[in-house]
Amino acid sequence: MPISFKLHTDNQEPLSAQLRRQVELAIAHGELAPGEALTSVRQLAKELKINPNTISKAFGLLVQSGSLVSHPGKGYFVAQTEVRFSDAEIDRQIKNAAETFIVATRPLGVSRQRLLQALDELLPEDNTRG
Repeated sequence: MPISFKLHTDNQEPLSAQLRRQVELAIAHGELAPGEALTSVRQLAKELKINPNTISKAFGLLVQSGSLVSHPGKGYFVAQTEVRFSDAEIDRQIKNAAETFIVATRPLGVSRQRLLQALDELLPEDNTRG
């Protein structure tokens, strides 16, 4: 089942970064399964009304990170295996993401409990590495 992505041109985040993040979230939430083909670059660019180079940039970065694989002439697919990181690298990335989250949400003036609730709602139930 094709997944639809929503990019916001009024956002300061580059379109390629928005798309990359949305693909990563779709994979994390199981909306895109291992081995599943993504919509072609050309078709997705047409649907989102953006330059195909923007799609290619996002998909290329996802290939570099191990989230996607590219099969020339066939397209991009969700990687079959999860990328394995050391515990130290996982901790570093979690801390980096948490710091970014805190900086982005601080101006909202919401409680710690409300922020944790929002995270809890977004996290899949079956995270495998505790």
